[in-house]
Amino acid sequence: MRFISSLLLLSSTLIACSSVSEAKTYNGAECYQCTSLERQSKANSWAMNNISKSNLGSSNSKTVHVVDLYNKEISTYKVWLESTPLPPPRPPEVAPRSSLTATSSTVQRYIEDVKSSIQSLHASAQNIEIQTGGSTGIENAWSFVNCAFCKSEINSQLNDSIYSSMRTAEASLISIGKAFGLIKTDIPDQFIIPLSSGGHIKVSLKLLSQPIKIEATINEVVDENGNIIPKNAKELADLRIRVGTISQANSINITIKNFNYFIPIRTGTVTIKDCSGINAPACGG
Repeated sequence: MRFISSLLLLSSTLIACSSVSEAKTYNGAECYQCTSLERQSKANSWAMNNISKSNLGSSNSKTVHVVDLYNKEISTYKVWLESTPLPPPRPPEVAPRSSLTATSSTVQRYIEDVKSSIQSLHASAQNIEIQTGGSTGIENAWSFVNCAFCKSEINSQLNDSIYSSMRTAEASLISIGKAFGLIKTDIPDQFIIPLSSGGHIKVSLKLLSQPIKIEATINEVVDENGNIIPKNAKELADLRIRVGTISQANSINITIKNFNYFIPIRTGTVTIKDCSGINAPACGG
């Protein structure tokens, strides 16, 4: 199965993976990476859109849960509408009111499942290593420059290595999304995963909502000497990097020469040279 899978392929997994995956929905509002004031504003907006203006007063209140998946928090509000008199001849103005209240353990369980599954995913990621060489097409960290296939190769290896924990995280996110009617269910957690040839990659795993699928994005690639590898070959020119051994210098050159760049064969701090056009004679050794 591909690392990026559809909701239909997961329908039989959801019940088994989440303790609160029963078909139940709650009054939910979405607030992504927001402050407490922004969460309360979301609750007030929900009240205006979901409580009839003929049902005024706190005796007609409703409960709404504001979910912030970025911060992994659920805030519960009691909300209602009140009429505020205005100077004649203007009619009374209906405005929302809200009061923060305790979140029930049943509702809180959704976000706890998300936290637990993401923590397990982090633990799994720390125990794996992205393999390079052989049929992978990735020789080392510098192979990620201008690489069109590297993302799919990383997805494939992650799928093989931490499939179970990814599916559990995916199931918990789908469960909370369905229960509270969430649309934006991206989780921008970053995971640092070592490369077998040295260095590491930093990826984020997101549950995208349209269509629902998990996708890995490579945010950063770092080689064994701490050099951050440019994604675009055009960014190689005049880049100062650190080289630990002569063999590493040769290995880097094997990759960057494909884009007409070159580094001196020595250790220490060196500058990547542009070897195209009139600069070519300066890149011979």
